[in-house]
Amino acid sequence: MLTYLELRENNFAGALPSEIGQLYQLDFLGLTLNTFTGSIPPELSNISTLRSLGLAGNDLSGSLPTNLCSASPLLETLYLADNNFIGEIPTSLELSYNRFTGVAPHFLHNLSLLEHLHLSSNHLRIEPSSSCSTLSYCSQSQIKEEEGALPSEIGQLYQLDFLGLTLNTFTGPILECFGNVTSLRELHLDSNKLTSSIPSSLWSLMDLIKLELSQNSLSGTLPPEIGDLVATVHINISMNQLSGSIPRAIGNLQNLVNLSLAHNRLEGSIPVSVGGMINLVTLDLSYNNLSGPIPKSFETLKHLDYFNVSFNALSGEIPTGGPFGNFTKGSFKENKALCGIPRFHVPLCRIVPNHRSRRKKVEFALFSLAGVVVVVSLAFIYKRFRRKGKKDGKIDEQVHSAVPERISYYEFLQSTEQFNESNLLGIGSFGSIYRGVLRDGRVIVVKVFNTQTEAAAFRSFEVECEVFVTEI
Repeated sequence: MLTYLELRENNFAGALPSEIGQLYQLDFLGLTLNTFTGSIPPELSNISTLRSLGLAGNDLSGSLPTNLCSASPLLETLYLADNNFIGEIPTSLELSYNRFTGVAPHFLHNLSLLEHLHLSSNHLRIEPSSSCSTLSYCSQSQIKEEEGALPSEIGQLYQLDFLGLTLNTFTGPILECFGNVTSLRELHLDSNKLTSSIPSSLWSLMDLIKLELSQNSLSGTLPPEIGDLVATVHINISMNQLSGSIPRAIGNLQNLVNLSLAHNRLEGSIPVSVGGMINLVTLDLSYNNLSGPIPKSFETLKHLDYFNVSFNALSGEIPTGGPFGNFTKGSFKENKALCGIPRFHVPLCRIVPNHRSRRKKVEFALFSLAGVVVVVSLAFIYKRFRRKGKKDGKIDEQVHSAVPERISYYEFLQSTEQFNESNLLGIGSFGSIYRGVLRDGRVIVVKVFNTQTEAAAFRSFEVECEVFVTEI
C-alpha cells in the first residue's frame, strides 16, 4: 500500500481529486507549491493514518473540513499557508496569510504534542478565554477575561517551538502562562494590540532564539533578567511604550545579532556593556529619551552594520573607530549635544581643558620643585658650613640653625627657560631633570615628577634626598 506521496513544486492544477481519500495507509501527503484550486475534498478525512499534510502555496479556497484534524489523530504537521481559505478555523495548525475571521478555537490545549503554530496575518479574535486554573504553573492574577485576549491554552503546548500570531488584533497582556512553554524557540506577537508589561516568565525561556514584540502597546521597564536570554539572536521590542533605563545585564547577550528598542520611552545612558555584544549586526535605539555619551566601547563591534540613535538627547563626542567609519549622519540625527567630525553633520567638539587636573599637576610640580630647592639649599649650606666647620668645629650648630632659601615657581620657570628641552638633563621612571640658573648666577638642578606615578614619585624623592645629603 502507498504510504508516502510527494508531489510538491510541480505545475499541477485543477481541483484536488476526491480519490485521494482512498489511500487509507497514506502517512505523508505533500502537494505544496502547485496551482490546485477549489476546496479540500471531505474524503481526505478518511485517511486516519496521515501524519503530515502539506497543501501550502496553492490557490485553494472555501472553508476547511470541520473534522480535518479530529479524523486524523496521528497528524503531526499540517501546512495550509498561502491559500485563500475563508471562514472559521476548525482544528488546524499552519494557517498564516489567509483570511480567517471569527474566534480562534479552544481545542488548542488538546494538541499537547504540537510543535509549530502559525496564525499570522489573519483577522482572528479570542472569546473570553478560560482561566488558567487547569494549568499547573499559570498565575491567575495575570489573566484578564476580556474579548481579544491571547488564549491561555497555549500555555499547555509544552512541545511548541514556534508560535506566530503576527498581524492580528489580539488585545490584553501577554500571559504569564507562555513561560511554561520552555521548548519555545521563536515567539512572534508583533503587530497586535497587546498591553501591560512583558511577563517575567518570558525572560526564563532559555532556548528562545527570536523574540518579536514590536508594534504593540506594551509598557513597563526592561528588567535585568533580559540578560538571561543568552541563546537569543533577535530581539525586537520597538514601537511600544517601554520606559526606564536599558539594564546593564543586556550586555550578557553575546549571541544577539539584531536588537531594536526604537520608538519607546527609554531614558538614561546607553550601557557600556552593549559594547561587549560582539555579534551585533543591527542596533536601533532611535526615538527614545536616552542621554549621555555614545560608549567608546562600541568601536569594538566589528560586525555592526546598522546603527541608529537618532532622536534622543545624547551628548559628547561621536566615536570614529571601528564600525563608525561606515556610519553616516542619519545614525545621529536630532541629538543636539553630540559633536564630532564633519561627516556626521554635527558641531566640532570643543577642547575643554580639565582645570582640576591642570591645577593638581601645577600644585604637584610646585611641591616637587620646592622640595628640590630645599635639598639643593641644604646641600649648599651644609657644604659651605662643613668647610667653615673645619676651622671652628661648629658644623652641627650652624647647619641646624640655617634657614633654607625660598624660591618662587616663577623663578624656576625663568631659571629653566620655561622648562625648555635645551635644559633637560635626563628623564627617569618618575620624572624629568632640568638644569637652571638663578638670577644671582647660582646653578641648580630641578626635578619635575610625573603625576601618573605620584605615590612612587614621593618615595623616590625621599630616597634621593637621603642619598644626596649623605654623599655631600
